[in-house]
Amino acid sequence: MTMLRTEGSDAFLITAFAGRLPASMVQLGLLMVVNAAGRGMGLAGATVAAVGIGSAVGAPIIGRSVDALGPWRVVASAMIIQITAMMAFTIGIIMGADPAVLLASAGVIGAANPQVGSIARSRWSALGRAHSDPRKGAELLKGALGYETAADELGFVIGPVGAGLLVSLLGGTVAMGTFIVLALLGEGAFALYLRRIENQAAQRSDIDAVEIEADLALPSTVVEKIPVRFLMPLALAVVAVGCVFGSTQTALTALNSVRHAEAMTGPVYGCVGIGSGVAGIICSRWHRSNATKIALGGALVLVASGLMVMTPPTLAQVPVALLLGLGVGTVLVTSYQGAEHVSPPALMTTVMTLLATCLVLGVSGGAAISGVLSPELESMNNVAVISHAAVARPFWPPVICGFVIITISMVIGGQRALRRRLPQSK
Repeated sequence: MTMLRTEGSDAFLITAFAGRLPASMVQLGLLMVVNAAGRGMGLAGATVAAVGIGSAVGAPIIGRSVDALGPWRVVASAMIIQITAMMAFTIGIIMGADPAVLLASAGVIGAANPQVGSIARSRWSALGRAHSDPRKGAELLKGALGYETAADELGFVIGPVGAGLLVSLLGGTVAMGTFIVLALLGEGAFALYLRRIENQAAQRSDIDAVEIEADLALPSTVVEKIPVRFLMPLALAVVAVGCVFGSTQTALTALNSVRHAEAMTGPVYGCVGIGSGVAGIICSRWHRSNATKIALGGALVLVASGLMVMTPPTLAQVPVALLLGLGVGTVLVTSYQGAEHVSPPALMTTVMTLLATCLVLGVSGGAAISGVLSPELESMNNVAVISHAAVARPFWPPVICGFVIITISMVIGGQRALRRRLPQSK
C-alpha cells in the first residue's frame, strides 16, 4: 500500500474510490426502488438489465473517448448525463410512469457510467510501464490491480449495504435523491482530480512524453489492435462473474422479501463483496497460472452457489456469501491481470472498459434471468409454507456460471500451452 500511495498519491486513491461508489449502489438501488414502489420483481430485474444494456452501448464509447480526448472531460460530461437520467428516473417512479420510461432512463444511467475503475486501472498500467525500474514497475502494477479489485469489491460492500438501508429506511424517492448527490460528489471529485493532474502535466515542459502519458493515462500515437483471441475467454469469465453478482442480488432480494427481511439483502450481498475483496488481495500475490486461479475461482463459485440453492436461513447466508465472494474475486482479479498482460498500452483504457462492460452485462443478464424466475415468490408473500423449489429457482444461474468458469479456465490453459509451443515451431 505504501508503494501505491507513493506512486499514485493519496488524492488519486481517495477520489478514484469515491468516484466508483455511485456505480456500486445504482444496480441494487434501482432494483429495490422499483420493487418498493410496487412495480414487481419482473420490472425490477428488467431495470437492472436496462442499465447493463446502456453500459454495453456507452462504455466502449467512453473508453475510446478517454483514450482519444483525455479522462477528465469525459468523466465530467458522463456525470452530468447520468445525474440527469437519475432525476428522470426518480420523477418516473413518483409519477407512476410507464415501464418504458423507467427502462429508458435506466438505460441512459448505464450508458453514462463514467467508468472510474477502468480509468484508474489504465493510469496504474501507465505508471507501471513508465517506471524507471521495470521490475518495480511490474511489482507496482501487480499490486495496483489487486488493490483495484479490492477497492471495487469494497465499493460493492458499501454500495449494496448503503443502497439497501437507504431504500428500506427512507423509501425509494429519498434514496434516489441520495444516489444523485453521491454521484455529484464522488464522480465530480474524481473529474476535478483528473483535471488537476492534466494541468500539472501541461505545465511541466521538462517532462518526457512517457511521464506525461503516465500522468494522464493517455495513449501514444501508435496504432495497435486489441488481441481478441486472448481477451475473449477472459471477457467471458468476467461476464460469468457479473451473472453471479446479478443473479445473487436479485434472488436474495426476492427471498428476503418473502421472509420479510428486506433490510438484510444489502448486508448479505455485501458479504460477497467482502470475500471478493479479500480474494483480490490474496490472488495478486499468489504465483500460479491464470488458468489455475480461474479454475479454483470457478470451483468456489460452484460450491457456494450450490449451497445458496439450499436456501439457508438469513444468518447462514453470510458465510456462504463470503465463500461466493472468494470465488468471484479470484476470477475477476485474474481476468484483469491477464487482460493487462496481453493488451497494448495505447488501448489500455478501452480494454479495461470492455471488461467493465462485460461485468455490467453479466450483472444485467443475471438479474434479468433471476427476475424472470422470481415472480412466483411475489405471490407467496403471505403464504406460511413456501415451496423450496420456488425459492431455490432464482439461485440456479450462478451454479451454471460456476461450470462455465471452469470450462473457460480449460480454454485459457490450452491457449497458454499453445503459446509455449509456438516459438519452438518457428
